[in-house]
Amino acid sequence: MKFFSKLSKSLLGVLLLVITYSCVSAYAANDVLIQDLKLYVDRKEFIVKAMAYQPAPLGIANMTADGYAGGGYCSAKLTVFGEYKSACFGSDYYDGVIAEDGRVPPGPTDSGGKQNSWWYNIWVRDFAKMKDLGVNTIRIYNMNFVTKQFLTMYPNTYKDITNPDRAAQHTQFMDLAHKNGFKVIVPILQDESFLSSATSEEMDMHIEASITELGDHPALLMWCLGNEMGVEKKPDLLKIVNEKMQHVRERMTAIHGRTVPVTHAVVDDPTTYDFLIQNLKVDVFTTNAGYRDVEMEPLWAGESGFKGWKAVSKEKNLPLFIGEIGMHQDKDEITQARPDWFNQQWKHIVNHIDDGTVGACFFEYSDELNKAGQQKHMGAVTFVEATSTDGKKSTDSNVFLPDGIQEKQYVYQAIKQGLDTSFKKYNFNSDVFTLLGRKQSVLEGGVTSPSPDPRESVKPGTSTNPRDTSSASSLVASVSIGLILAICSLVMM
Repeated sequence: MKFFSKLSKSLLGVLLLVITYSCVSAYAANDVLIQDLKLYVDRKEFIVKAMAYQPAPLGIANMTADGYAGGGYCSAKLTVFGEYKSACFGSDYYDGVIAEDGRVPPGPTDSGGKQNSWWYNIWVRDFAKMKDLGVNTIRIYNMNFVTKQFLTMYPNTYKDITNPDRAAQHTQFMDLAHKNGFKVIVPILQDESFLSSATSEEMDMHIEASITELGDHPALLMWCLGNEMGVEKKPDLLKIVNEKMQHVRERMTAIHGRTVPVTHAVVDDPTTYDFLIQNLKVDVFTTNAGYRDVEMEPLWAGESGFKGWKAVSKEKNLPLFIGEIGMHQDKDEITQARPDWFNQQWKHIVNHIDDGTVGACFFEYSDELNKAGQQKHMGAVTFVEATSTDGKKSTDSNVFLPDGIQEKQYVYQAIKQGLDTSFKKYNFNSDVFTLLGRKQSVLEGGVTSPSPDPRESVKPGTSTNPRDTSSASSLVASVSIGLILAICSLVMM
């Protein structure tokens, strides 16, 4: 009888452990989690203070429309297709490939004269400024998806490639971002024309290569599959976007055993929100809604028939990310009249963090003088021509001298530390949780799947998380309890 007593106690302990473990979803340590309308990194609540980053050098003004010529860092380099085009053609300023062997003159070098990643010195220059501004996340819009990883995995896909060693690599950018404490919102299948013309198999190959290269990187915060494509008016494209976002989730799990949110950014149009909330299957709803001047409250309170994100986030269990905040102006006339517009915008966002808003992205880091109209002057900094000690200019062909940086009047300081107004404390360097008057949330123990799931397209309450174990947990728990009761009955006999 003592033997059976000991056995029953041992089995009881094991089964209780099974019940306890099985009631907790199995998440990896490096997952980026969504729980109770909050974003968690390393199981700590993470508020996104992002910067849109596309550091087009001044030398781009010398580039032709078809990508030839260019000065400074936009000088020509050898492509995978065996032709020399401006390094700025395609706007992939995140490619870590060095200049080709035998280039005359050599490409960009480090301080010791050794060739390094083409854009490395630009990143170093800009990351220091972004850290000064209080940025914790970088939003990227375009990365060349014909990467070295892709060509290694699928070498015969593009027949006209002659120099596969010139294909893009993005781990160097991500490594430096991580070293500087930044997370990155990474584009994947970001080109609408490719989504509209490629086969499903071709798209999946590029997803596979992108996830293989970057999916396990600690700097990865979120995948963004498309920006302002107007999917609410393009049902075929919407279907593709949804299918490929789900494929990204599944391949992240299969390849890296990791969960990272997937999103798609939309134009700020309240009349489309109800449709998109129902039909766009994102983990975080991203809208570029930060161009409302300082009158942002209707975004949460409701407008144009839309009840507002304060109510909707909670009803749908769907976090909101403001994908772009900024100011459309011809030069800086609005900033001169209302210098603290950023601080007023950021206050609105901070005030709605506990309503499901996970942060925002300032658009953008630097002026892009090659763009037209009001998009020219939206930066926190502007680039100015630099001159070396021997008289060479940063816009000269084959001169790899980074442009100088000029902090924009009012805007830079507003983001960094606020201006002397009543909104001063609402800046990127202020601690958000102090502003909220509460502690940072920390996940302890189990993580549950959202219910209702914002990506739900079948029966309400059913999780689409490919690694969710809640159903299995319930089954194991029920079986375990039954066994426990049976054992207890046997012992008492």
